[in-house]
Amino acid sequence: MPIVHAFIHVKPECTEAFKAASLANARASILEPGVARFNVLQQADASHRFVLVEVYRTPADQVAHRATPHYAT
Repeated sequence: MPIVHAFIHVKPECTEAFKAASLANARASILEPGVARFNVLQQADASHRFVLVEVYRTPADQVAHRATPHYAT
């Protein structure tokens, strides 16, 4: 079960746009059969920092996720 932790620092002026796009991606991602979990976490004391936690059932599911339109967006 592949697990990805993506640590992301966003320019402060882009925080809201990044958050909206990431939440849209997460909502679409959890509908994929190979995605077991997809969380968007925002740091409380530095709101421009995020962690994405992505859990896939198989390595092939992680590859398939990267081919989706919502991933490309």
